[in-house]
Amino acid sequence: MMVAPSILACDFTRLRDEIEAVDRCGIDLIHLDIMDGSFVPNLTFGQVLVEAVRRLTRTPLDAHLMIDRPERHLQSFVESGADYIVFHLEATERPDYCIDEIRRLKTRPGIALRPKTRLEEIKPYLKKIDLLLLMSVEPGFSGQEFIPDTLAKIREAKELVLKEENRCIIGVDGGVNTENAQKIIEHGADLLIAASAIFKSDDYCRVIETLRCSSR
Repeated sequence: MMVAPSILACDFTRLRDEIEAVDRCGIDLIHLDIMDGSFVPNLTFGQVLVEAVRRLTRTPLDAHLMIDRPERHLQSFVESGADYIVFHLEATERPDYCIDEIRRLKTRPGIALRPKTRLEEIKPYLKKIDLLLLMSVEPGFSGQEFIPDTLAKIREAKELVLKEENRCIIGVDGGVNTENAQKIIEHGADLLIAASAIFKSDDYCRVIETLRCSSR
């Protein structure tokens, strides 16, 4: 089971310490929530912070672009050091272009879906992406509660991936914690993304290990 801390909930006044702390726990990715204040109501950070995190770690970076018309900014986020570029299907009229451009830039493409977006809409692109990110809260803010209906969506996504015989990672983002991780994994998730559950805890490594071991 893969685990990715989302730094949206970290202490940005201690960014180096926070990155080093989760790195010591043996994480798989670091998740970066890029929000533009348009596609989602919140406004977070951009390429400058991605560059800063890249200088602090060798762990792969997952840039989750919660921005309108992500095709305008793909190259700049790749140049900032992201290893995965995940854009929202709902945010662009050019998903094929986004996928192809991310590939051309020698980076791994992913697509994220809001909770209410039907999985039917991802079918034309599933074979072309490396990561399918299912939002289990409405995107925009950390600390929200997991939407229970997401479990059925995870199972359906897993069935689609197996049917297509590809190796697309299924990630779940939003409200993930040590109490619901086992159910999320049992329904087919490959990657757990957690923000508050990790960075608001007293022991990052204990939480990360608990999330990872929930699959056993």
